[in-house]
Amino acid sequence: MEQERAVALLGTFAAVGGAARCGIIDWDYVLDDREYVDDVQIVVETPDGNRVRAGVMVDIVIPESGEVPVYAELDGTRPRRLVADATLWVPEGGTPVSGDLDLSRAGQGRGAPLGYVTARGGSILFAETDFYRLCVDQIDYEVSQITAHDEGPEWRVGVYARLTTLDDDREYPVYAEYEGEMLARVIVDLEGLPSS
Repeated sequence: MEQERAVALLGTFAAVGGAARCGIIDWDYVLDDREYVDDVQIVVETPDGNRVRAGVMVDIVIPESGEVPVYAELDGTRPRRLVADATLWVPEGGTPVSGDLDLSRAGQGRGAPLGYVTARGGSILFAETDFYRLCVDQIDYEVSQITAHDEGPEWRVGVYARLTTLDDDREYPVYAEYEGEMLARVIVDLEGLPSS
């Protein structure tokens, strides 16, 4: 019997001015503050000389300054996919769509492989690349939404996707999905075939 598929809102990340150079990256490599190649595929060199495809960077554009929600699609309690959906963006401080959300359209449109992300410590960060340090400074490991409190009102700067059921040594494929010429969604396929 197939388990019921559900969608959980993990949080949102800021797209200041309506654009974000979004990093989807292994949280452990953000903590390590490693140098990496500034390209679509983030490549980190480990102390033993190995090269790890630790994440991807992609430009996300929305109509105005706001936030992009990140959802987990679940089979029972096991995460199947993570989806950053620019079509469901909200104004800064707005309330993202949650509840009975159908993400079945994600993965049905024109997709393009972006690269791979690892989850060495069981977690992945979604955030504007300029906000990595802020995310590290403001993280509350009990919740997935990373919120900055330093100046003025709170604002949501990143999403910490804690996925303890993942295989630490795998690279997971990441896809971009377009509607027309616009990037609509970025999908991390947690059931995708291992990279070679």
